[in-house]
Amino acid sequence: ISTKDNVCMIQSGNWQYAVKCIDANYPKYEQVIPKNSSEVLEFTDGDIARLKEIMPELVNPNTNTIHLYIGTHGVRLLGETGKSFAPDVRMIGSKGDDAVTSFNSEFLLQAFELGFNHLEFSEYDPVRVGRGESLICFMPLSNCQSKEEIIKMVNKNQPATKNKEAKPMPAP
Repeated sequence: ISTKDNVCMIQSGNWQYAVKCIDANYPKYEQVIPKNSSEVLEFTDGDIARLKEIMPELVNPNTNTIHLYIGTHGVRLLGETGKSFAPDVRMIGSKGDDAVTSFNSEFLLQAFELGFNHLEFSEYDPVRVGRGESLICFMPLSNCQSKEEIIKMVNKNQPATKNKEAKPMPAP
């Protein structure tokens, strides 16, 4: 990695990538990506493996939308297909009320592929997935079902797909 004359160049082997640095005042990333999320989860390796397997059953391949619910019914990942998955995640923090966010499932799967297992969100804020100091953020979807509709899906007497291989993580 090198910089010269407002150009940043990244070079590796036979390829190189150069971008022009724009001289401007930028907001601190903490102002753009909220640090204190109200809902915090850690996924087990077993849950991640099982979720990768069943994601095609949960999501509509045309939209890849997944809904994440945290609340009185625990944690649920719900797809537009009507199926759900109740992972054995460790809830590190929750404000206690029903909370919902919806996002493209491909972003979550990519984060899992990178070894990330720590997920944070507050309603309407970016979803943060990371491990240690590494972090991926993606925006929630706003053009899908309402919070009330998702909570109705959770309340249906439809059995959730449960991960039988995962063991709950020990308390910190």
